[in-house]
Amino acid sequence: SNINDVLVKNVNIIHGTGPLFIANGYRMRKYFDGHTREIAGSIKNVTVQNVTATVYCNEENPYAKVARGVLLVTGTPKTFIENLEISDCSFNMPGGITDKNGEYEVKELTDGYPEFYFLGTTPSYGAYIRHAQNVKIKNIKFNLAKPDVRDKIITNDVKNVTIE
Repeated sequence: SNINDVLVKNVNIIHGTGPLFIANGYRMRKYFDGHTREIAGSIKNVTVQNVTATVYCNEENPYAKVARGVLLVTGTPKTFIENLEISDCSFNMPGGITDKNGEYEVKELTDGYPEFYFLGTTPSYGAYIRHAQNVKIKNIKFNLAKPDVRDKIITNDVKNVTIE
């Protein structure tokens, strides 16, 4: 699908496991016999404003434990997320990672179903943004429940990013 012109505003999330997950994969599923899909969908012009979230990390739940509640935005090398703005938000994050040398490689989304916990623990405790262009992050607060040695925000393969 093509997702365009989305506004998420004035949302309060209580005990969410993944407060913001924007992902564009490359599944190319065929829903009818004889149909082909050669062009992947897109995600463009997404604005997130005034979101407050308390992120829940149940250490006994393997999905919540792996994801660690980070804001996760990822396109693919072929399908970038375009024109994303996140502003005036506050996130209470679980934190708790004490080993900065751990393996925190975020898997690529290709033809699989996009679920944030499939991607593994990210190398950041706040936001991880990959394969995107024209990204603006302004006035975002991350409060940690437990100390965390990872970086607050990491971008990977992002073109034209502004963080204020």
